Amino acid sequence: MKPLINKSTATYLESLEGRAEEDVVNYFTGKDELDRIILKEGLKIRNIYLDKPMDLMIIVLNNKKILKRRISDFKVLRDASPDQLDDFTNDGEGVHWTTLDYDLSLKGFLEFELTFIDKPFSS
Repeated sequence: MKPLINKSTATYLESLEGRAEEDVVNYFTGKDELDRIILKEGLKIRNIYLDKPMDLMIIVLNNKKILKRRISDFKVLRDASPDQLDDFTNDGEGVHWTTLDYDLSLKGFLEFELTFIDKPFSS
């Protein structure tokens, strides 16, 4: 019977023998360290508050941590009307503005926090 996978795939799978299971899973799922932390800790966006006059977005996580971003950091949101800005959904993994065709992810918020962790939030 002929194998159901091609030779290069079979060779690759043979090379995985003896590797830690998490290395194999990470290769196939494409998850990086931040993805693993989000998954392991069960992190979700619990709520989001927007205050356009203050140029402030507050992201509340389910672990009681609060992230802050400027609305003006996102051109689409900066240019949105108040009604468009308020028309979003939150699925825990990201915030979606259907009418604006715009999405922001929990991972993106956390990446920003890690990148600018030592910089003050100023106006």
